[in-house]
Amino acid sequence: MTLTAKLFSKFLSRTINTVKLFISLIVVATSFQTLANDEYRLDAGDTISISVFGEPELGKQTLLSDSGKITYPF
Repeated sequence: MTLTAKLFSKFLSRTINTVKLFISLIVVATSFQTLANDEYRLDAGDTISISVFGEPELGKQTLLSDSGKITYPF
């Protein structure tokens, strides 16, 4: 095999590996985007429950306001 053929073979191998890596990154990024779209986001009117381990008196069930805030006594 000539030097030119060896260099071309090495270049081609690296190019193929780079393309494989790029395609893998696209697949992973698309998967994360799909997961992010499937997650539920809290919204106004949702009821949430708060519980604090070892402190049952701090537990509370409350409604999210239109502004997305809750009232919680500290």
